[in-house]
Amino acid sequence: MGTSGKAEIQKARRWQPSGLRRSGGRDVYAAEAKGDRRSILPANGSQRRMIGSDHQQQQRLTLAMKTMLVPLALIATLSACQPRKPDSPEELKAVVVAYFDCISKKDFARMKSLTTSDFVIYENGKAINTDGLIDIINKSPIVKATYSFDGFTINVDNASGNMRYSNHGEFMKDDASLITRDWLESATFKKVGDEWKLDFIHSTVKK
Repeated sequence: MGTSGKAEIQKARRWQPSGLRRSGGRDVYAAEAKGDRRSILPANGSQRRMIGSDHQQQQRLTLAMKTMLVPLALIATLSACQPRKPDSPEELKAVVVAYFDCISKKDFARMKSLTTSDFVIYENGKAINTDGLIDIINKSPIVKATYSFDGFTINVDNASGNMRYSNHGEFMKDDASLITRDWLESATFKKVGDEWKLDFIHSTVKK
């Protein structure tokens, strides 16, 4: 082989890829030789720890969010399960007062609106419904009536209620004579929609 042939072989043996250099007995790229390993080496230990740390922080954040949601869900559940506060006994008292005021004024339409459809009164051994009571009032010689109440004992929940009380009545007849009566009465109520209505009255003359 001639001199030019040997030179070509030696030249080919010395050829290296662009950027590749010999360093410490091994082939390295120029970037590695300069200490810049980021573009050619996998993540080192510090980088792996950083990635692991980020993952742990994300897990802790997720756990914290779940921990916060549990008490909120519990509070919402307990609030929904709490019983509704009963209505005021004064609401039932107002219905009774209004009912007897309608009797005094012979406001029968309003009187019916304050009672349930199956309302009944027990008085003097008789059961009297609303229509029967209206008939009695229309045939009565009483021209003026006033009622006053005392001694209320009232129980009420969210759908029903009951009470007992004393009823004092003063009546003027068509001959201008006056009559007074006292009764011991009890009443029951039902809630129809958002309104309290009289369901039953039991009345007995006080002795």
